[in-house]
Amino acid sequence: MDIECISGCEEVTMKQGQDCLLKAVARFVYGKAHGAIVACIVVASVLYALQVANSLLGDLVPWPKEVHVGLMFAAVANIGVAAVVSLCRRKWGVAVAQFMCCFVAWIGCGLVAFFVVCTPTRMAFAPGGEWVEHNICSQVGARQDKLTFLGGISQREPVAVFEVADGAVDESRFATGSPWVDETGARAVAHYRNLMKASRIDVALPDDASISNRDVEYGMVSLIKANGRAYLVYEGM
Repeated sequence: MDIECISGCEEVTMKQGQDCLLKAVARFVYGKAHGAIVACIVVASVLYALQVANSLLGDLVPWPKEVHVGLMFAAVANIGVAAVVSLCRRKWGVAVAQFMCCFVAWIGCGLVAFFVVCTPTRMAFAPGGEWVEHNICSQVGARQDKLTFLGGISQREPVAVFEVADGAVDESRFATGSPWVDETGARAVAHYRNLMKASRIDVALPDDASISNRDVEYGMVSLIKANGRAYLVYEGM
């Protein structure tokens, strides 16, 4: 038999299988009274389990929390779509039940979204320019083009680390020493080493690294000088 014919038949069979699977999922989600609700629970549970596992296993990949939360609420909105489908089919009781479940799921996913935000994971994206301007640049007297984002920790109290060009920061705005009163010397440096490690930033800080700090509106900014380089570490509070 012709090899191209065999290959073409395999592609057709695979496509038919995918179409059948999609149709089966659609029939379950929109044909069953509980289909969209089950789909929402599965999506929210799998996403959150993956995030927790990722965090516990040392943050294997940067976790895009915005995408995570967006997918969860899309799954909730899909319950409303299923309710509209039920209305079109004149299944009044099913539609009412689905609308009620959509409301409950919205509240539930809002609670899960809070835990998603609180779970510490590596930042998938650099903070927005407006955020950087408000929380970093305006506080330390540096321009954004003088900052290079190295990484951070995405959580309710975020951590963001930037390398800053030499002389770009107004050091008169900083107080000498660590912002943590019980941490001095090598112990203070170890705190920032741990933040760098959690953020997967390849920066080696010696025990004699220079540390100064400044309180800002929603946290603190530390200026770290080591090996001829300077770093700004934002810690939310």
